[in-house]
Amino acid sequence: MKVAVVHDFRKPLSIDDIPKSEPGPGGVVVKVETCGVCHTDIHAAYEGLI
Repeated sequence: MKVAVVHDFRKPLSIDDIPKSEPGPGGVVVKVETCGVCHTDIHAAYEGLI
């Protein structure tokens, strides 16, 4: 599955492939069709504000 990851707050986001996780006992799998990113998080990732 593709994920956007901040590896370093002074570098751009990278799109990585990670294996899909399997749910544990009592867990569920949720299929996400769309998602968003908080505008403040983008600034923190690109400017190292955290």
